[in-house]
Amino acid sequence: MTGLGLRGQVNPRSKMLQARAMVHDNTRQIKTGLFGKANIIIGSDQPVTLVPRDSVQRHEGASFVFVRNEPDLYSIRRVALGQTRGQTIEILEGINANDTVVTDGSFVVMSEFLKSRLGAGCADH
Repeated sequence: MTGLGLRGQVNPRSKMLQARAMVHDNTRQIKTGLFGKANIIIGSDQPVTLVPRDSVQRHEGASFVFVRNEPDLYSIRRVALGQTRGQTIEILEGINANDTVVTDGSFVVMSEFLKSRLGAGCADH
């Protein structure tokens, strides 16, 4: 489903609300007049942590961000991702609101991190 529009209020008799949704049906199984069930989440009062999408790097199927520990020291953190909201993405686990995350140049930092891993153990004989 890509979009949902709600109009009016819940009918006190039928307990129904008129809604309109854009649904992709690549298998062509949805026909006019069919009924269905949906769970509609309209929001939450829980705070969320959002970061720019470009700050999230992926490696071996996992998502990571770089967090500043000291002025010239950063660590890599595995994160669980939530919803994408435009140019930002929700972080469900892995960082908190007080962490400073690398936003500009995160790809370069990830490249340097991976280069440093290539050399680890190569010279040890």
